[in-house]
Amino acid sequence: MSGGIVVRPPRREEIPRVWQMLKGLAEYEKMTDILTGTPAMLEAALFAPGSTLEVRLAEEDGALLGYALFYPVFGSFRAVWRLWLEDLYVTPEARGRGVGERLLAEMCRIALERGWFCVDWEVVDWNEAALGFYQRLGGVDLGGGWLRYRLKGDAMKELAAFVTQVAGAASVPACSKVKLAVSADGQETIIPPCGMPERRIESVGRSR
Repeated sequence: MSGGIVVRPPRREEIPRVWQMLKGLAEYEKMTDILTGTPAMLEAALFAPGSTLEVRLAEEDGALLGYALFYPVFGSFRAVWRLWLEDLYVTPEARGRGVGERLLAEMCRIALERGWFCVDWEVVDWNEAALGFYQRLGGVDLGGGWLRYRLKGDAMKELAAFVTQVAGAASVPACSKVKLAVSADGQETIIPPCGMPERRIESVGRSR
């Protein structure tokens, strides 16, 4: 690892530079089609009261060399927190100098300090350089046959609308529905919606 590299949290005025590196990551991973955020949105997410989203910057002699963006997630089976590493990026000119290792080491330090179980992340399967880097540091492919799923757009809206419909139906007072009550002697009484008088029906007998 490079001893001259300092890893620290960002300052507000550095968010545009962080966004430039984030954009570089999107370009490297060929995912600029979903790069719809803005520096202002990133700043708001990072500095909002109670936010659990964090960034660490790798800096050397005033130059930013890379960043790691992370947040805690909860593992229900073990009932423990994990550190989810959303982004790990090193600028092209700083690669091969131990910057990525320094950032990942800081993620491990933070996780241990906070009592979290592990550090997790994803990597695209074609990124052989990253795969080799992670494996060299002891990272393991969880595998296990798990598939990633997502609900978004129209599918997400349709499912949310279903919940709204069910909630709306549940909020209708029970007395708003017409009911029929039958006494032991066969007398039938219509119990109408709220506020209306009951009506008795002269029984002519039920077929059995």
